[in-house]
Amino acid sequence: MTSDADAEYDLVLIGMGIRGVAHLTLEAIGFLNRCRQGYVVGLSQEEVDGFVRMLHETLAGAANIPPLESLGRAYQLDRNRALNYRDAARIILDALGRGVPVAYLTPGNPMIFDSVSQLLLEEASLQGYRVRIASGISSLDTILVDLQVEMAPGMQVYDASWAVAGHARLDTRFACLLLQSSVLLTRWPTVDKPARQMAIDTLKHYLLHFYPGDHQLALVRSGYRWLDCATILWQPIDELGGELFEDYLGCSIWLPPLHQIELNSALP
Repeated sequence: MTSDADAEYDLVLIGMGIRGVAHLTLEAIGFLNRCRQGYVVGLSQEEVDGFVRMLHETLAGAANIPPLESLGRAYQLDRNRALNYRDAARIILDALGRGVPVAYLTPGNPMIFDSVSQLLLEEASLQGYRVRIASGISSLDTILVDLQVEMAPGMQVYDASWAVAGHARLDTRFACLLLQSSVLLTRWPTVDKPARQMAIDTLKHYLLHFYPGDHQLALVRSGYRWLDCATILWQPIDELGGELFEDYLGCSIWLPPLHQIELNSALP
């Protein structure tokens, strides 16, 4: 750890990747070693303590990491998710007032679908705090690897709720990835089964505006531990939902393109 005067930043946003310690970068560990305190989202305190133990057992460079605390106390199941994100950001901002630098650790990449990171960037700028970001392996990376596909010639990426509610016009010439399906069309952290089925039916009708019913999509969940295999289920859009979907709750939805794109022959 370092002193306030020595630090080159006050707050660092650290991407933990998808597979825990196996995905944590040397850059992230270097940042973390210089912090006074770290806060972790998405894990209970017991899981955070286990993460720290594994860090010490696996990486010699992690010997100086600061105390890490779960942000679980900010996340309540019976209220709007936005309030949870606000309270999580407030815990970290309050910690900055007690001494810097402070770390915020989040699964994946802090700049990919992370509302707390955005709140911290906005408020830290207003309060004059210096911020650094340590990127991490995101679900975008692992999904492409799991499916053994690449982004070329291009792809569309949407939060599933925003795509449906915002009536996004999907271009079927390009692959499409829909994320955050576990909270589809709801502001709440969890929803009951009937409401979830209604949301899936709405998603299905939305997709049928662009694709034929027999177009195959993939439900994809990357492994969360080193050497874990991904969970992948291919099914036609017409069959999206039902009991089987419950087993794949939280998966991302991958839609391959309908047609192969032909490059313009006039291009040099």
